[in-house]
Amino acid sequence: MKHDMRRYWLLTLLLAISSLTTYAQDESWQDWQKEFDDFSIQAWREYEEFRKQALKEYQDMVRQAWAEFKGEPAEQMPEEEIVLPVFVNTNENETASIWDSLKRLFKKKGKKMPRQSQPKPIKGNGEVLAVGKEIAPFPTFEQPEPVLEIQETPQQVQRPNDYMTIDLFGLGCKIRIGKNCGIHLNGVTPDDVADAMSVFEQPQFNDMLYDCLQARKQFHLSDWAYYLMLQKLVDSFYGKNTNEASLALSFLLSQSGYKTRMVHDKQRLMALVASHHYIFGKDYTFDSDSDVRFYQLDGRKLTTTIYVCPARWKNEGCMSLELTADQVFKSNRTPQRTIRSRMNPDFAFTITSNKNNIDFFNTYPGAYYGKDNMSRWAVYAETPLEKGIRDQLYPAMREKLKGMSEVEAVRQLLWWTQGDDIDNEMTKTNSEYILYALDDLVWGTDRVFFGEETLFYSWCDCEDRAILFSHLVREVVGLDVALVYYPGHLATAVAFNEPVRGDSYVARDGRRYTVCDPTYLRADIGETLTLVIGKPATLIFLKKN
Repeated sequence: MKHDMRRYWLLTLLLAISSLTTYAQDESWQDWQKEFDDFSIQAWREYEEFRKQALKEYQDMVRQAWAEFKGEPAEQMPEEEIVLPVFVNTNENETASIWDSLKRLFKKKGKKMPRQSQPKPIKGNGEVLAVGKEIAPFPTFEQPEPVLEIQETPQQVQRPNDYMTIDLFGLGCKIRIGKNCGIHLNGVTPDDVADAMSVFEQPQFNDMLYDCLQARKQFHLSDWAYYLMLQKLVDSFYGKNTNEASLALSFLLSQSGYKTRMVHDKQRLMALVASHHYIFGKDYTFDSDSDVRFYQLDGRKLTTTIYVCPARWKNEGCMSLELTADQVFKSNRTPQRTIRSRMNPDFAFTITSNKNNIDFFNTYPGAYYGKDNMSRWAVYAETPLEKGIRDQLYPAMREKLKGMSEVEAVRQLLWWTQGDDIDNEMTKTNSEYILYALDDLVWGTDRVFFGEETLFYSWCDCEDRAILFSHLVREVVGLDVALVYYPGHLATAVAFNEPVRGDSYVARDGRRYTVCDPTYLRADIGETLTLVIGKPATLIFLKKN
């Protein structure tokens, strides 16, 4: 269908050029304008009929019986063991003092400190450590394309329509939606829904969809950001969590190319979306025929029994929870923060973050790919730092690392990410060092940061440091990195191109990855955190940047 429509609009362009040539010969502007307007209107009418026919066929599928499915409760982020931080080369009295401070902090927060033997820091002895499991990088997914060609209505046949401006993390997304975009549902039976869908044949809905897709393209919105924009649009216009809002959301998502299913529980109509990723914290239903989960993303709970609409479009695609492209959220720079290395105070950099990016990350539910929830950290590590931060940080880092070997360059990045301080009372803000604190004590639960969140917030823990460090090594030095998971702890390992002393892992392909732990404070390359020695390790390989 898309191919036929492209040919049709190409014919429109050729006729316009031909008409322009005629105008140049006889200089009859009015005749040319009338001829072109008449042709444009006729072309639009045929396009409109084409879309109406496709929508009617979809309505016929909606009228069929909706199958009974089981609503599944949300999958929660796994609870991890707590591995406490350790300083290397620390005497026993200093280590005891650090742990006593941690005990007081746990007590102050009303939590019980995990029982762990107090470590005696040791140097890495160059062992080849055992690999328990390997997780390959997950693929990059193409964003779905509209299931039907979406063309803006010609001005000659447009109906008056108001613009609503959706504030999406500082962006002003202008969408045409007005009084003539009303929807009325008498109930949630298949016939009720199909009857209400007849309004989508009107040009104003076509223009609403056109504006939404233009915003997705203009601002390079990820699937998650696009969903948030659509949800905000329909909730603002039709009412939050109303059946009419759900119907409009289903229309916009499905027409944008996303595999969407309408469901009801005899009272509420909802729009569920299929995902390449398994999403934490969102109820879903499982389609055994396609081996895909359809998620309820607005936070409402699904009842045990739901009824799923059988209607679907050809070439519909799953949404992706990866955030690989630079989304152009409006710049809202935070105050400057200078972060330096305790081991090398001259290795210091001043940055500002985009607060709109930070606010967007706060909406992210967390996800994993490949049916192994340990890949969830890769989703965060594959999301590039915001361009503004890269421009501030990377050239300055490369300048300071100029002339160094791979090992020395990575060592400087490792020490910078380690910070070298524990804020036991969690009172320090805007510190010159990356500070350590356990998520349970800061957030009350486990919380994974995207790389730039670690540069924004005052405190972070092991997985946040590993994710940030993986960016710096891949993007500043250009070496491959694997995240290394132990129960309760996340570190990294780097594939150097030159011989390196210290503990390492040998992957199935024969490449050697040397341990680099951003949470083993003051540790050097090749030194394994004492509290995880002997625990099974999983290598989570990341894409090359």
